[in-house]
Amino acid sequence: MVYIFCRDQDLYTPVLIKFLRQTVLIYSLALIIALRYNRENKLMDSFICA
Repeated sequence: MVYIFCRDQDLYTPVLIKFLRQTVLIYSLALIIALRYNRENKLMDSFICA
């Protein structure tokens, strides 16, 4: 299966690009969620301290 993919680059390249795009999208979404969560926690901490 892997040999077929490596031999046929026309088939392999779009699959790789699609996989990379999905991975980047998932990571960027996770990063945005994490940043928002951290910001909310910092705001809550400042309210508690005040």
